[in-house]
Amino acid sequence: MQNLQNNFFWFETNKFDKENFLSFYFFNPVKIIKLVSPDKLIQFFHSLESLTKKYYVAGFFSYELGYLFEEVFKYKKRFGFPYAIFCAYEKPIIFDHKCNKFISKEINNIYQQPLSYKIKNLRLNIAEEEYIEKIKKIKDYIYRGDIFQANYTIKYKFDFSGSALGLYLDLKYKQKVSYNVFAKLNDYYILSLSPELFFYKDKDYIKVKPMKGTIKRGCNIYEDKKNILYLQNDEKNQSENVMIVDLLRNDLGKISKYGSVKVSKLFEIEKYNTLFQMTSTIESKLSKGISLYELIKSIFPSGSVTGAPKIRSMEIIKELEKEERKVYTGAIGFFEPTGKAKFNVAIRTILIQKNKGEMGVGSGIVYDSSPEKEFEESKLKAYFLIKKPVKNFSLIETILFDKNFKYLNLHLKRLKESAEYFDFKFNKKEILSKINEISQILVSGKYKVRILLNSAGQVKISYEKINNSFKTYRLKISKYRTNSNDIFYFHKTTNRELYESELKKARNKGFFDIIFLNEKDEVTEGAITNIYIKKNGIIYTPPVKCGLLNGIMRQVLIKRYKMKEEIITLKDLKQADEIYISNSIINFQKALLQIKQ
Repeated sequence: MQNLQNNFFWFETNKFDKENFLSFYFFNPVKIIKLVSPDKLIQFFHSLESLTKKYYVAGFFSYELGYLFEEVFKYKKRFGFPYAIFCAYEKPIIFDHKCNKFISKEINNIYQQPLSYKIKNLRLNIAEEEYIEKIKKIKDYIYRGDIFQANYTIKYKFDFSGSALGLYLDLKYKQKVSYNVFAKLNDYYILSLSPELFFYKDKDYIKVKPMKGTIKRGCNIYEDKKNILYLQNDEKNQSENVMIVDLLRNDLGKISKYGSVKVSKLFEIEKYNTLFQMTSTIESKLSKGISLYELIKSIFPSGSVTGAPKIRSMEIIKELEKEERKVYTGAIGFFEPTGKAKFNVAIRTILIQKNKGEMGVGSGIVYDSSPEKEFEESKLKAYFLIKKPVKNFSLIETILFDKNFKYLNLHLKRLKESAEYFDFKFNKKEILSKINEISQILVSGKYKVRILLNSAGQVKISYEKINNSFKTYRLKISKYRTNSNDIFYFHKTTNRELYESELKKARNKGFFDIIFLNEKDEVTEGAITNIYIKKNGIIYTPPVKCGLLNGIMRQVLIKRYKMKEEIITLKDLKQADEIYISNSIINFQKALLQIKQ
């Protein structure tokens, strides 16, 4: 196993595209340089640039470094944390995600160590009342014309024990991003799960990619497309994005050849697990002879984490924020001796020192920002830190075979849509080929055929003969409530532990299925069926927004019989003239509900 004791950097990507498909691992530095004293700024950058000519040099710039570049700040103090640390390495170990293998020396047993950890005493470093007062002051600055926007940051603090690597792996799995970093520098760890590129450089070519504008994901691809369209055309998000684009164009203009600065992409939408982000891309050709000091001085920190205008926003940030940001909203990355470099904007970044951890959270404050809503959003951002990671899962389709596959096109359409939603590979031709192979095996009778599709696009198909021993379809109500915001209830996946365990208990007591209600006490669905009630001659079924799967038979029945979608309560269920259930195997059947639990 590689030496994981001190001074290593991992730069990993788990959101692959044509520009991000390599992960880099740096171990055992030949030299380490730090900037801890403001009066050593120029000397530090001379040393850093000298190292980049010969070595791969990985490290970080703390946000507070930005104050050293401008005389207006008169920022000359040491603040107990390095302004920058960089480690020089002979060469990295590289993993190519396209071919799924190391293309240099391999890392053996990299994760073979205890990975358990605990996070306790998670708390904000500011009370709500004080936060609201600070936001009001920012809005007052905006009203007076000092700034257009400021990014205000607070911090979550927590006690930490166990494996920092374990925490990093869990966080990496929760959200696929292009610019992950896991680093250990003497007695502290840095865990960065950033979706934002600060800059990419290749000799005299440079690009920056600010991220400004956010909207949550929908529950399916149709809601996703609606949300994307809204984000792309929303004036508020557009204006905030353009504001930062103009700021970064100005930053690049200071160090670029005349006329070379251009916005190559504007209002581009990137998809993540839980949200869409609006990004824009600005590119230029650097002027001849631009030093590393001049480069970083001109563009650091990223305007997306300061506000606009940058200098005045940074002054206000310095005045109002309770403590230094440190590596949070700084930049982490590495230089190559070939003249290439890539750095992230260090958002979604955690610093752990001994048994103490901290994570910054921030938001862009504009004139019409609500202080109370901004505070609530800041609290929600801690969920990223503490929520349990979702296990690996596969997509499921369960199809009835009775001489042929029933509603096959609808099943494949739903499978394709879920694959697109979760970024799973989907090869319809391969799936149809496997289905055809199975159809040659099945003989007389009815079969339940199950398709499993994993994220890599691998397909497994199983089948079993249907032998329905239920003469009456008896139902009961689960004591557990589901969350209508949990995306997995809208898709058929193997991530269904609650449904499986509750169904098993119900079957042991002779019930066919168990019915669930959501957190609003709205009826949703059964573990394996959709549910319907008949009232005054009309058949109703819960709308998908309650948190349920749009079953294939449900789709067919709604279209065929013009059933109505309406919120159904437990009271409605109990007072219904008749209750029905459906799925692709049993079709549409009358059911009986046990009232007493």
